[in-house]
Amino acid sequence: MDKTSAFSGFTLTFAANTYTAHEGSPVWASSGTWAFADENAASFTRDDDVLVTIHSLTSTHLTLSLISSYPVFQAGGRAESTTGEFVFEFNK
Repeated sequence: MDKTSAFSGFTLTFAANTYTAHEGSPVWASSGTWAFADENAASFTRDDDVLVTIHSLTSTHLTLSLISSYPVFQAGGRAESTTGEFVFEFNK
């Protein structure tokens, strides 16, 4: 189910082992820490124990996915809410 409109204005900024998110709630906290899950650096774990998989990373594009148990509510209320896998694509 495409929920792109629920994340209009969502930006994600990474530094050292921290991140800040704008308009990413409830799937992303406004800030937190992260650490690579293994030496392959193909995924990382946020400080809320959510595993985030890195599908694509270039100088201009980033694709991440994660499983979230936090429902994203939109018009239509509970019937239109979504939990589960979220895929985020960012362009610089």
